Order: sequence, then structure tokens, then C-alpha cells
Amino acid sequence: MEQVDERRRRSVSQDRAAIRRDGEAHRERRRGARQEGAQQHKAEAQRASGEAERDDREGGRRSPREFLDALIEVVTSRPGISCAILVIAILLAVMYGPARDYYIACRRGQYLRAYYSEVVAQNNELTHDTHYYLSEEGIVDEAHRRGYAREDETSVVVEGAPEDEDVVALSDIEIDTNPPLYIKVLDVLFFYKEGVTL
Repeated sequence: MEQVDERRRRSVSQDRAAIRRDGEAHRERRRGARQEGAQQHKAEAQRASGEAERDDREGGRRSPREFLDALIEVVTSRPGISCAILVIAILLAVMYGPARDYYIACRRGQYLRAYYSEVVAQNNELTHDTHYYLSEEGIVDEAHRRGYAREDETSVVVEGAPEDEDVVALSDIEIDTNPPLYIKVLDVLFFYKEGVTL
């Protein structure tokens, strides 16, 4: 019996010693990994500061090769980010055509509404002039303007006076458009040119 108890004690003490050795080895591995991670972080920081100093010496410019290497490193080290960037780039490429068509249609609509309001204003003015010239007072004023006088009036000719030319062709209509800055940027982005050929 004593031999069995003795074996059990030795077995238990050996197990405890093995557990301690495993625990110490685990702690050593963790400590080593932490130190290695800290060294890598320190090396990366030194490399980044060296690159920043080099960039400062070069005026903040990187060569295209360095930029491409940095881009490849980011893409290969972080596949999730590179996949998201790729999906966004594809969506932007696919949506550019319809977005451009929509933007140009909206801008042309704005231009045509402004053009239409100018034409309506001219038509209202012409309608007013027509009604005026068809009245008795309008006929007399137009006759005086052309140099005619009634029998009881005296005709006077003034030389050097400027003549009024109120006739405006539809092609001479100017639309005052001064869009805000963001509209100008979108015009450049979507290649929109002001004006519509009628």
C-alpha cells in the first residue's frame, strides 16, 4: 500500500512539475511574442519616421514606384479593405454613366426653365406693346415718333437723337446664370457645357 501511495505522490508531483513547466513555457512564449511585437512596432515607427524625413527632404513627394509599392502593401496586408475599395470603384464606374445622364438632364431642364421664363417675359412685353399700339393713345404716340403730326399740331424734327430699337430676336436672349461653386464642380465632373442648342 505504501508503494502505491508513494507512486501516486510521485505521479502527482511530476504532474504538477509538468504543469508548472508548461505554464512557465507559455508565459515565456507570450513574453517573447510581446517583445517581438514591440520590436516590430518600433521598427515600423522608425521606418515611417525615416520615410517622413526622406519625404520632407524631397519636398513631400514620393516616386511613383514607392507609391505603387505602398499601395500593393496595403492591398495585400488588408484584404477586407482592398475588397471594399474594389467594390466601391466598380460601383462608381457602373453608376457614372446613368448619373451623368441624370445630371445633364437636370441642368438642361434648369436652363430650359430659365430660357422659357425669359421668352414668356418677352411675350408678355410684346402683348402689352401690341395692346398699347392698338389703342388710340398708342397710335398717336407711334405717329409722333415717326414724325407725323395732327392738323392742330406743329411738327418738329430733332436731329442726332438716338433711335429706339426694342426688337430682340429669340437667339439674342441671354440667361443670367451664375451657379454656386458645387454646381461648377459637378459641371466639370460630368462634362456639362452651359447652353442648349434649339
